[in-house]
Amino acid sequence: MSLPGPDAGHPLQGARRHRRQKRRPGTVISRTSALRRVHMKDRQPNGWRVPSMNFEGKPWLYREVIVAKAGVGARLSVHPATIVQARYNGSYEGAPWLCFPMHPGRLIDPEWRGWDGDEIECASFWRSAGIQERLIGRGDSPTAAYDDLIDQVCARAGVDRAALTEEPA
Repeated sequence: MSLPGPDAGHPLQGARRHRRQKRRPGTVISRTSALRRVHMKDRQPNGWRVPSMNFEGKPWLYREVIVAKAGVGARLSVHPATIVQARYNGSYEGAPWLCFPMHPGRLIDPEWRGWDGDEIECASFWRSAGIQERLIGRGDSPTAAYDDLIDQVCARAGVDRAALTEEPA
């Protein structure tokens, strides 16, 4: 009995040959394939997992490079982040705008519901949030609250914000 040779048209050989073909420019590839290629080429971290308690939503700190007419710059971002207006305009919260490091749906969970409760529940929530050192950005505007959250996340992750927002090399 003879085994099929390379020219015999064995189905597995055809599959291997098909996989080795080069992609033509403009060919669409799958997202997972593209991610695999990026990770293989670039081993640098694109973000930092922020040490946090289980109920804080496990935020990530990312460094984004921005290319504009003015030049190249960098900024930091936190994901996930939800910005809301404080219920009592900062009386208990400390500022009129709040930024939580979680998806909006998590704000109705029992451990987070107190921020939007009645006065006693809200005061109790913010007192315990201060004691537990929860990551919650506060500010006079939505942008200020988000920036405060980024400052807290950088401090918790041990990252120098000023060094990361300098122009990339």
